[in-house]
Amino acid sequence: MPQKSNADHKRLMRVEVQFRTISMDWWASLEHKIRYKKGLQESDHVDQELFECAKMSAELDSRMEKLQQFVGDLYE
Repeated sequence: MPQKSNADHKRLMRVEVQFRTISMDWWASLEHKIRYKKGLQESDHVDQELFECAKMSAELDSRMEKLQQFVGDLYE
C-alpha cells in the first residue's frame, strides 16, 4: 500500500516570522561569524562591543524610519 507523504496532509499551525533591517542582518551576520566561524566563545570586550553596536544599529533604524516618515509626509 502506498504511503502518503507529509505533502498530502494540510493543517494549520502557528509560526513565528522575524523581519530584519539591513543593519540588524549585518550585526547578526557578524556576531555569527565571530562566535561560530572564528570559535570565539567568551570575551567581555567583544560582548560589550557587540552590545554597543546593537544599540547603535537600533538607533540608526529608528532614525531612518523617522526620516522616511517625514519625507513621506512632505510628499503626500
